[in-house]
Amino acid sequence: MLNLGTFLFEHARAGEAVPLLTKAVAIATGNAVGHEKLGRALVQTGQGQAGISELERAAQLDSGNPRIHFELGRAYRDAGQGDKAAAELALSKSLYATHSEE
Repeated sequence: MLNLGTFLFEHARAGEAVPLLTKAVAIATGNAVGHEKLGRALVQTGQGQAGISELERAAQLDSGNPRIHFELGRAYRDAGQGDKAAAELALSKSLYATHSEE
């Protein structure tokens, strides 16, 4: 489910990806990647708040992943939540810097 949903999302078919990604996170609730992909697909299909919730869950599951914080920051920005967006984007930048030093 996750792989096919990801494939569809990455090929500009977010609407088709959402049901598959929803099933994927229901099966593997602790998979941060699944929540991230679902969140991004939901945001892209105009379901911003649901997408933000999924991205927040992904960030909880994998708090050290800079990409998740970046995507969450973008979602916050698109939703008009500037302070939250700035905080997430700054955290992402910080985490990317840490990863590049290792």
